[in-house]
Amino acid sequence: MRDGKLYTRRTGGSDLEAFAAGGDRFFYGPDNFTWFEIRRGSGGKHVMAMYQNGATKPELSTRSGPVPPEPKAVDLPRSTLERYVGSYKSDRGPVVIAMGTDGRLTGKFGRQPPLPLRALSEAEFALEGIDAKITFQLEQGRTARLVFKQGSVEIVAERVVD
Repeated sequence: MRDGKLYTRRTGGSDLEAFAAGGDRFFYGPDNFTWFEIRRGSGGKHVMAMYQNGATKPELSTRSGPVPPEPKAVDLPRSTLERYVGSYKSDRGPVVIAMGTDGRLTGKFGRQPPLPLRALSEAEFALEGIDAKITFQLEQGRTARLVFKQGSVEIVAERVVD
C-alpha cells in the first residue's frame, strides 16, 4: 500500500497498481487481462494465484513474509550528483542521467520515460517504481560508466564524453 493504493511488484519488475474486484480478487486496469486472487494454500499460508493475460491456469506464489522495507535514501551534495549527469551508451541503447530543478536525478533508458533516482550510497541509486539499481563507477575522479541491474539483467553503459 502506498498513498491509499495497492501495488504489486515482481522481482525485477515495476510497480503495478491493483484494483479490488471483490472476493479477494484483483485486476490491473480495464485494458489488462491479467488478474490475481489471494487464497490459503494447503499449509495455511496465503497464496497469490496470478492469471497472466486471461490464462485459465494460474502461476502460484506462496507468501514468504512481510514486504521488506525500502532501503533508506541518503542525502548527497549537489556536486556529487552533478558528476553523474550526462549521456551513457550501452549495447541496449542510450541512457541519459539528468538533474531536475528540484536537484533530484532522473534516469532515461532508450525511449522509456525518465524515472527518479534515489541515492542509497554515494555511488548506488535505486530507480523509483521498479526493482532496479544503478551503480556509477569512477576512474580518476570522473564518472566512467554506470551499471544498471534489474533482476538477473546487468547492463554496462559507458559515459559519452561531450
